[in-house]
Amino acid sequence: MKKGFFLACLAGSITGSSTYAQDYQIHVLQEGETLSEVLLSKGYRPLYGAGQWVEKTLEMNHLTSAQDKELRKGFPVILPALKGENEPKEKIVEKTIFQEKVVYQQKKRGGLLAGLISEHQNVYLNFGHSQLEAALPSTTFSQQERFSLGVDIEGKNRHRIGKLIYDINSGFRIGAQGTGSFENDETRSAALDPSVNLYTEMQINSPKLNFDFGPRLSFEERSRVTETSAQDFETRRDRIVWAGLMTKKNFEYWGSKLSAGIDVQTSFLQSSLAEDVDFSATQMTAHTQVQIAEEYYMGLAFNQVQYNDISLENEQSVSFNFKYEIK
Repeated sequence: MKKGFFLACLAGSITGSSTYAQDYQIHVLQEGETLSEVLLSKGYRPLYGAGQWVEKTLEMNHLTSAQDKELRKGFPVILPALKGENEPKEKIVEKTIFQEKVVYQQKKRGGLLAGLISEHQNVYLNFGHSQLEAALPSTTFSQQERFSLGVDIEGKNRHRIGKLIYDINSGFRIGAQGTGSFENDETRSAALDPSVNLYTEMQINSPKLNFDFGPRLSFEERSRVTETSAQDFETRRDRIVWAGLMTKKNFEYWGSKLSAGIDVQTSFLQSSLAEDVDFSATQMTAHTQVQIAEEYYMGLAFNQVQYNDISLENEQSVSFNFKYEIK
């Protein structure tokens, strides 16, 4: 915060001179305010994108995007003055709307989806590999070659409910489960059909907390191996709706973005596709991700599922994923 006050004093000295008197203004953050909200309320548009107002303001204050989320009440922020700020408010609004349309029409995206991606979203292509162990009453079933391909959509709208800021994230995965083997029995194996997973979550940020949290809802269709009463084995396929809570903490070191979090969910609705016995389950996922280049990310995750009412005790999996941000 000392840096902020130093910058404020420096800005004050700059604005005191006639040469730069119209190039800067200072705004002291109020309870629950964010930088993007302040800029939006003062008519700065467009906010997001390379060289736009959020990026310009962060650079002017020598702040990173991670530090932006940690700003609190009383922090003085230097804002670049809008040209024509002495004009009537109606004219400013009309001008900024026109400028917004011009900028939007001139923007061009590259990548797989070209101009279909909103400026208020980050879209990622996700490739994953995982290994799974399922604990059955008398043995262990293992899968070493599980692959997935999916898309993650991260919201950037920064909606507000009172003092809480939230965004909506969503995505899907299609996975190849392949063939698995049983412990101490090389003669037996099981092949599982592909899996499908959809999810959505509300990522909430509170001024009083230094991490994000929110509800998470997901749908899964997947095959599992269970043990019969005669110590034989069978596969079953189920559709499950999971509901729970997500938590996430973002960091930024040496110009690279990092994140870590924990998700906890319980089975909300469950239906067997082969009229097998229904069950209940809870799952916990711990995950971390690091930015390795401007558009590339790598992540690790550990997942554990605990089952009730079927002859499958639990499943544990470790996964690696590689993400590419589609521009």
